[in-house]
Amino acid sequence: GGELNHINGSGVSKAVLLTRAETAEHARDVVAKNPGRFAWFTGADVTKPGALGVLRKNLAAGAIGLGELKSHAACDGPEMTAVYRLAAEMNVPVLIHFADFPQFEGEGTWNSGIVRFPTVVKANPKTSVVGHGDAFWANTSKDVPETPYPTGKIKPGGVSDRMLSEFPNFYGDMSANSG
Repeated sequence: GGELNHINGSGVSKAVLLTRAETAEHARDVVAKNPGRFAWFTGADVTKPGALGVLRKNLAAGAIGLGELKSHAACDGPEMTAVYRLAAEMNVPVLIHFADFPQFEGEGTWNSGIVRFPTVVKANPKTSVVGHGDAFWANTSKDVPETPYPTGKIKPGGVSDRMLSEFPNFYGDMSANSG
């Protein structure tokens, strides 16, 4: 399929599919048809009823992580807090798309409030968290302008920079353009 052609064309030997709940069956098929080449994470809009049940079901069906989670929720709100507990319980990582500024009119923010996230990581030491998205990478700098994709020099000491240094359960994903 397209996924295999894509990784073969880019010289990648193994990739993780970041899937929505609706594409879980497709992800399972891709993994089964290409042994050793793919693994998959499962995502869901955690603001919707039943989202945790869907995540749990997909983990039982072979997903090895949660993500890319991209919801109109606060990163330290009750919906995401339930996800961190699920990830710790199931011993899987959670990949979070952080976006504190909309990329276009009407889009909104995604898992907003990254500046408050060190408290979350510290409170969830059994949860492996992978930061992803424009706010995650923008916050490697201590000075972050109010724009989704800032340019210019990075001033050391931003919240992402500190979390990557201070927390052994916090990682960064460089697979997107934001990385």
